[in-house]
Amino acid sequence: MEKYYPIIVNEEGTGFSIINAGTAPTPCCLTLIPKAALNGITITGLTIHPIEITGHIDAYDVIVIDGENGEFKINNELKWGKYAGVELPRLLPGTNDITLTSASLFNIEARFDLRYV
Repeated sequence: MEKYYPIIVNEEGTGFSIINAGTAPTPCCLTLIPKAALNGITITGLTIHPIEITGHIDAYDVIVIDGENGEFKINNELKWGKYAGVELPRLLPGTNDITLTSASLFNIEARFDLRYV
């Protein structure tokens, strides 16, 4: 499994890029740890429609959106009630540009398996 950590947030503090060196789309597991409390998070670039995490998120909560295993957890507990998304994250082949609400306020890790056609 490829592991991107730490992820470097762009200069604007709005997102980051991940390179999928495979030739096929692949599910992605994204781990987010906010350094401050937030009221909602929006993520684009990993799905056709934005992923939204609703409600209050405490500082240092561990948020895992796992496209490989089909899970959404906060602090190791399933929390589907806070997940407002149509699909789970995946990476297309090549560079994937991802935006994240207040990206500079997060420790971010992404894991995925390369897939080839």
